[in-house]
Amino acid sequence: MKPQLFAAFFLLPLISWHLLAGDLAEEIDALVAKHHQSDAFSGAVLVAHGDKLLYRKGKGLANRETGLANTADTPLGIGSMNKMFTAVAIAQLVEAGKLSFEDKVGQHLPHYANRQVAEQVTLHHLLTHTAGLGGYFDKPDYVRRKDELATATDFLSLFEKDPLQFEPGTRMQYSNSGFIVLGAIIEKVSGLSYRDYLARHIFRPAGMTRSGFYPAKGQPDPHDGAAGVVGYTTMRRDGSRGELGPNQRVRSPGSSAGGGYASARDMFRFMRALTTGKLVGAKLVTKLTSPKVRHPHGLVYGYGFGTHHNRFGHNGGGPGVNAACYAFPELDVVAVVIANQDPHAASHLFRDLTDLLHRHLEDAKLKAYEGDYGMVSLKVVGNRLKVAVAHMTLDLIADGDDRFRVAGMPGLAYAFQRDDSDRVVAMTATDASGDVGEYTRKVRDPADRDLVRRIEDVLKEHYVVKEKMPEILAMLDRNKQEYAKIVDVKALVDRINADLMAVAHDKHLRLLQRGAMPDLSPKKKRRRMGGPGSAASSWISRKEILDGNIGILAFSLFPQGAAAARAIDDAMAEMAETDALILDMRQCRGGSAEAPNQLFHHLFTERTHLLTSETPFAAEPIEVWADPDRIGMPPYTKPVYVLTGPKCASAGEHLVFPLKNTGRATLVGETTAGAGYLNTFFDVPFHIKFSVSIGRTYQPKTKKAWEATGIAPDRFVKADEALTDVLQSLTKM
Repeated sequence: MKPQLFAAFFLLPLISWHLLAGDLAEEIDALVAKHHQSDAFSGAVLVAHGDKLLYRKGKGLANRETGLANTADTPLGIGSMNKMFTAVAIAQLVEAGKLSFEDKVGQHLPHYANRQVAEQVTLHHLLTHTAGLGGYFDKPDYVRRKDELATATDFLSLFEKDPLQFEPGTRMQYSNSGFIVLGAIIEKVSGLSYRDYLARHIFRPAGMTRSGFYPAKGQPDPHDGAAGVVGYTTMRRDGSRGELGPNQRVRSPGSSAGGGYASARDMFRFMRALTTGKLVGAKLVTKLTSPKVRHPHGLVYGYGFGTHHNRFGHNGGGPGVNAACYAFPELDVVAVVIANQDPHAASHLFRDLTDLLHRHLEDAKLKAYEGDYGMVSLKVVGNRLKVAVAHMTLDLIADGDDRFRVAGMPGLAYAFQRDDSDRVVAMTATDASGDVGEYTRKVRDPADRDLVRRIEDVLKEHYVVKEKMPEILAMLDRNKQEYAKIVDVKALVDRINADLMAVAHDKHLRLLQRGAMPDLSPKKKRRRMGGPGSAASSWISRKEILDGNIGILAFSLFPQGAAAARAIDDAMAEMAETDALILDMRQCRGGSAEAPNQLFHHLFTERTHLLTSETPFAAEPIEVWADPDRIGMPPYTKPVYVLTGPKCASAGEHLVFPLKNTGRATLVGETTAGAGYLNTFFDVPFHIKFSVSIGRTYQPKTKKAWEATGIAPDRFVKADEALTDVLQSLTKM
């Protein structure tokens, strides 16, 4: 798992998977073991709910000669699964205004040899396999040159003179050539090779550190992350089957139609980055993953994504390669299965895994209704919701949203009511005569009864401040009986938070009720600059050029996603001609790291290593660099002043800390909050989130951080007087 740094994840799950996570992991393990028997599966499996890894494990060997074992971090061949990368790259260029899904091929590849393709085929046709293009794997020229082809444009000569197999848009026929054309368009429009584009715009922002492409022949790659990993196949070139053995064809360079490698963890990171807005906006994610066409054999396809009624993603397969990676939006689950064996080693396991996930989903849905409603008690037994009333136990049968009828009792039905946090809080019973009875839950959700145990489990597995663990666990154990007496959930949350702060002094370590979570999604409405309070986005609470040509940007929160980075670019473009810049961080309580990281690119004239973060969820330290080459405009070189105060915390301090350490800005005001750990959120259960510190961030050279101590200003004044102080000092200059 790679949590979004300093992010409060706003896509909240609807189902309490923590009720079932332990049993689910055991069942997945048994399923994987079953498929691994008799050499039926060798590879890696990962299942995650939100940002929580429910299961990750490798089976078998990545290299049977050296004994290299498969793990969730082993880079394995993914075949056509990278068609998703190609589709996302196209969507990014659409979002940037450089492409349209209705563009013709010839608009971007004017010299494409087949003029019918150039003039009639659109990006929509290519993305949906409805262009009429075929394939190239069986072409002699491909077999001869496949190890030399390094760019998407290199592949075009294999087929660009071929006639169309049908009129564009008239039917669907899976086409690798179509995705090669998309790759060539990406290269033409971006000015980067397909590989370099993915590295910069997909792998890097998603945190994919074990993904890439095999080197082309004669082009040694010192960064070949998959060296030593082998795919095993029984397929022979003549189509026959033989003994299982290594297949060197797995290491062909790959293209925008398929090939390359990724680890199971990296594919999870890709899906998570996609669904949380780090790669492209939500509207375009929906565009990519919504059904567009249906093949007669049943395949339903969007733009580069296979789509089903409950999931989206892609498969990949070939000699020694089989993979599947899908997101299940209703479950907030991502499942990845990658095998270094022939099809259907991964796809058959994935099919069984999907069935297992949906069985657990149904259990989790039913458990939301469990509880004591006074005279009526509900409990899930053997995948059935049962009601105990008047010495009888009866089955409830679903009869619509939050409605059940009672088996064997004609006319008797129950309807459930939920509160603003989506918790079931009451029940209305109606009998055959129309009489109505109303019942309110008399105690907390059954899941709350195990709240302390789940807090302890999360702390033991994830909390970074190990030296504080014994004291925290002892406090929780000491207070368990008192917690059990608190019926009101808010009162319970407040009490536990007070106890955690008293012991840990960690501002990130706290519980939040669903509904109290900050929304880090970028706001769509923008106001033009025009004075105090005008903003590019609601989180930029002030964007103004003051008298004396002094610019000011005030931040209340840093949202996540590509839109936040673009808002920073827009704001800095408007500040470009100012003689000084004030960054007002006094009310910035945190958020996500994308926006401050983007701002760094604008404030430094040379590539500079600013921060390093370490977390168990990353295979290697995460480095934050300022890189002015990434912004497409000159960096801001004038003086910068930062206003600070005790409310500036977390992601706000993430911005302030490097600006002080490097001397790039002058800090004026009061010491910041001192919330410096990396944090993420866990369900304990789903209507209560547990913010937990899971990593440390520090200055690369000194290893110093700001946790607990805060960041002291260069010039101490009261926070509410800091702006006046800076303006007066600038007037005197």
